[in-house]
Amino acid sequence: MSSLVIIIDAWSTWSCEYHVKDTMHRIVEFVGTDEVGAVALATYSTNDSNQIEQDEPFYSNSQQIFSNETQVDTLRRQWNDYIPVSTELTDRIISNMTLRENQFGFVALHPLQILYYCNCINPSIEDIYLTGFMWDKCVKDRNVGYVELNALNNAGMFSRKQNIFVKSDLTDALYGPVELDNDWVLVSDKKYLYNKN
Repeated sequence: MSSLVIIIDAWSTWSCEYHVKDTMHRIVEFVGTDEVGAVALATYSTNDSNQIEQDEPFYSNSQQIFSNETQVDTLRRQWNDYIPVSTELTDRIISNMTLRENQFGFVALHPLQILYYCNCINPSIEDIYLTGFMWDKCVKDRNVGYVELNALNNAGMFSRKQNIFVKSDLTDALYGPVELDNDWVLVSDKKYLYNKN
């Protein structure tokens, strides 16, 4: 069993008032644990939804699996439609993290990319952790946020049922503490399972 950690909008441009740097350090620490086998960076552009950060540390891995090697033409066209930019939007705490030799990092901005990775590249993935900023908007509603991934899960589109988790100390809310509704079930200290059908 292996876990995928999705890091959403770990921007370098967050205002100091949000205190995201501490959370970013905790995300990097969690990625360093043996439980994590893969990391997907989901840094959405603040200017154009078709832009993708070319300076991301895992951009070349994504280019390889979503364009060069895939036989899925839709996936290839979708990846090639992105406009590569180099704005260093991802905070250096995240972009400079080191992965172990047995971990794989990639960029994913679309749920098809997460499906392809989990179903075809690494079918041992059973747990997906959502991390990043901000809980009440981006972590929830982005293309690879928990609402969309749960819908794919419930539709049976993953080759194996995924457990969608959040650790409440690995995300921040825009205003105040992270508030989890009744669809989140406490599994262990600060670890919650999304349980909406």
